Amino acid sequence: ISNVGKSIANDLEVTFSENEDLYVLDNPCPINLNPTNNIRISMLISEFCSNKQDITIKWKDDFSEKNNETQTLQI
Repeated sequence: ISNVGKSIANDLEVTFSENEDLYVLDNPCPINLNPTNNIRISMLISEFCSNKQDITIKWKDDFSEKNNETQTLQI
């Protein structure tokens, strides 16, 4: 996850769709993420896992207190 904005992404949270075949090993969130910085989230995926997974990213910044974006990961 990268911050490509011009302000700090405060209280950044990343959540994954409910799936018992996807195991999140390391998620440093919630975190404040400076511009141009990034974080890595480690996960294990079972061979039975769907090939598409939704993630939701929420954060606050200088422009809005309620930013959120949902993306689909192709696995």
